[in-house]
Amino acid sequence: SLLFDINKTMSTYMENSEISKFNKRKTTEPIQVSKSFWKIISKSIEISKLTNGLFDITVMPLVNAWGFGPNNNEVRPNVEMIKELKTIVGYNNILIEEKSINNNYQIRKLNSKTQIDFSAIAKGYAVDQISTFLYNIGYVNHLIDIGGEIKVSGRKNKKKWDIGITHPIEINKNIVNVSLDNMSIATSGIYFNFISLDSVNYSHIIDPNTGYPINNNVISVTVISKDCSFADGLATGLMLADINESIKIVNDLHSTEVMILELNEKNTINTYFSNNFKGYVKN
Repeated sequence: SLLFDINKTMSTYMENSEISKFNKRKTTEPIQVSKSFWKIISKSIEISKLTNGLFDITVMPLVNAWGFGPNNNEVRPNVEMIKELKTIVGYNNILIEEKSINNNYQIRKLNSKTQIDFSAIAKGYAVDQISTFLYNIGYVNHLIDIGGEIKVSGRKNKKKWDIGITHPIEINKNIVNVSLDNMSIATSGIYFNFISLDSVNYSHIIDPNTGYPINNNVISVTVISKDCSFADGLATGLMLADINESIKIVNDLHSTEVMILELNEKNTINTYFSNNFKGYVKN
């Protein structure tokens, strides 16, 4: 029932979900939304500000144009089309109205054509919700894993939880193992998710600032943090950022660490860590 409710809020594949209704509305008037919808929008915008707009839930029209949305197309969008779509993309097009005393949660589109997609944060959000539910009914010791986004609570047989981070090239082995308690971990990566247009491979991660798929050598970003939704969204945003900038962003955050993997010219991996990531690594 909890997962069904989350789906009913966040699924772009369900016609009557809250997000689908929001996307269909062509108005700049305030829209009343559920508390969970308001919370995930707020968390998304927090991550957008932190990553200078590289994480952006309004990127959906560009994702669809490049063929990574529900309707796969195999036509590379032209410059004019990308320019036009960029006018409706941008987290600044979404305004969060502060909740009122009687718990009215309102959001306003500043551009009526703006659409949102929670796919880069939804799994992490679902993990957080399930973990809170289990904790509240007395299951303190648990691990929740939805598609590789993980949250651990308490202990496993009185020990910390051991989590393996899959090697981005040699899929059958782990690049590193970490040991966690009461933390979340999320990895965003290329992991062979490309679309091929005119014999060119394009990554599935779109840079909202340019309108084009990312074109750097970062192949994987793993974030450890308290909230899985935060880790999930931040890992996606940092896939697009300059590596030194990513490390700086994370080093300024409380209880958050990052590991970034870059593919170099020799087809081997360079590994970058924030200040205290190695403190979680299991030797």
